[in-house]
Amino acid sequence: MINPQSQHGFHLLLRISTFLAVLGVLVWAALPSDIDAAMLEAPEIGGPADVEILPEPEEQAVPEGVFGVNLWHMPSVETPKRIAPTTTRVVFELLAISSGQDETGQQINYSVIYDPAGDQVHTLSIGQSINGYTVSEILSDSVLLQNGKRETTLVLESGEDG
Repeated sequence: MINPQSQHGFHLLLRISTFLAVLGVLVWAALPSDIDAAMLEAPEIGGPADVEILPEPEEQAVPEGVFGVNLWHMPSVETPKRIAPTTTRVVFELLAISSGQDETGQQINYSVIYDPAGDQVHTLSIGQSINGYTVSEILSDSVLLQNGKRETTLVLESGEDG
């Protein structure tokens, strides 16, 4: 809630400042000015003989060098340094290759692969995956793994010491 006394004081201050502003404008308007009345009158122009005709500007050719000026300075952009892709070494070990028959009697090859990262042994057939690598081919002594376009071949090591 607004205090009536402060509201009255505000209105009184507003009225006094408005009165002083109007008084200042009236005093300024009554002061004499230094402008002659002759300066305010427009000059008389006679006939066409009194009008000065300006000469036509000369046509100037633009020098060819102007178009070669570089108006914008573009700082050179450094090409980012290429970071060599990290090569992930596949650490799987092919332990064995076996075969069996499915429900329809068709022969299926299996690969037995050891994953030292997880310390697990996996038995996989074609199409199954291990850590993002899919078994795409099983031969009698090797297995082909694919991860996108990357191919890795695991070879069955012979148990004989040479």
